[in-house]
Amino acid sequence: SRTSFSDQALFWKAMSFYSLQKFRDAIEVFDTLIKTFPKSSHVIDAYMKMGDCFYNLEQYKTSERYYQLVARKFPSKNIRAKAEYGRLLAFYQAGDFTGFYSAARRFINKFPNSQLVPDVIQFLAEYYDKQGAVDKEIDLLVGFLRKGVKYVARNDTIRVKLAHLYVQKGLFDSALVQLRAISKLSPRSPLRGVAEKEMGNIYFHQGSFKEAIVHYRRYLQDKSLPLPVSRQVKT
Repeated sequence: SRTSFSDQALFWKAMSFYSLQKFRDAIEVFDTLIKTFPKSSHVIDAYMKMGDCFYNLEQYKTSERYYQLVARKFPSKNIRAKAEYGRLLAFYQAGDFTGFYSAARRFINKFPNSQLVPDVIQFLAEYYDKQGAVDKEIDLLVGFLRKGVKYVARNDTIRVKLAHLYVQKGLFDSALVQLRAISKLSPRSPLRGVAEKEMGNIYFHQGSFKEAIVHYRRYLQDKSLPLPVSRQVKT
């Protein structure tokens, strides 16, 4: 019909502006679509993309309001998860860490099976890192590893981060447990080389030079992996 074609034409016109990073033009067209065709199937995406546009324009408070509108107005759990994720990012970028922390914890509780959970966990870990709350960061990451069994690739990233935190606290045995788990649980992981080098660093720091050489050799022999930049153990 003429109506369905018109709302679709407006949507793709707005998306064209969006792909060209002409965010103000995209906002104008999305807004026209919403006002002209309030019952269009594109309205949900239009609201979400308006939030994305304002986010890219660094107007984070405005973007948060659009994400909140989507989360409240539309029933789809998947859409609400994306909107709530947009909200917590907007809070974070705006420097509203109280709002971010509340939104992040709420997201994890409301959408525990979302594929976005690992991203939220990493943002929370970064938040704790900025606060200097190492113990809270460790508890957060350990809790994720206990529950996030399906996020194997992300688990490896979390384990490396957790190992670094344990090293900061001088808990070298705990760090080694996390690094060994990468080789044991996901031997084809692209972070296996990172884990081998980090274990070499820890053993070297402890004076276990033979063990250190074993892990350095494994790291160097793994030519399929890019050479990682490893944070050295502080003495």
